[in-house]
Amino acid sequence: MISVSTTLAIILTVFCFIVLPVVLMLCIKNVKVLTIITCVMTIIFVGGLCVCVFATVSIGKDVVTIQFVNNGRWCAKTINFFSILQKNDILINLCMLFPLGAFFVVLAQQSNLKFQLLWSLLAGLAVGLFIETWQFILPVNRSVQLSDAVFNAISVFIGATWYWLVWQIRKKIFK
Repeated sequence: MISVSTTLAIILTVFCFIVLPVVLMLCIKNVKVLTIITCVMTIIFVGGLCVCVFATVSIGKDVVTIQFVNNGRWCAKTINFFSILQKNDILINLCMLFPLGAFFVVLAQQSNLKFQLLWSLLAGLAVGLFIETWQFILPVNRSVQLSDAVFNAISVFIGATWYWLVWQIRKKIFK
């Protein structure tokens, strides 16, 4: 079991995956270097995401606890669509994949805005469905909700929109 201060977890997450990428985008002129840094940060993010997705995460007032409990059965869960919506789940799923938006914008930087945003929305939905599929298959103590995949797609879309705006500011700075 891993326990971390909730405040520290929020500060580190916001700094590492929102503030730092924006600062790097605005400071690094070389697009290839920026692409490599974005890919490395995305790999680190996905690693952390895997830990949080396949563990039981309890977010309390003072402490975030991550615990790996394999007490479920393989493929023995009920799939819920939109029946168990809670404010915390919605908020977490709307924020969870926000950093992937930056990755998809950097990958599709030569494309037009509509393509980048559509690409991010579809990729976010695919990642959300992938996460829910693995939560269904693996014997972990997690619920499976298709609404989570929809909120994950929206999260990536919002992240892509945010980073696209920062990218436009970056273009003006380096002109």
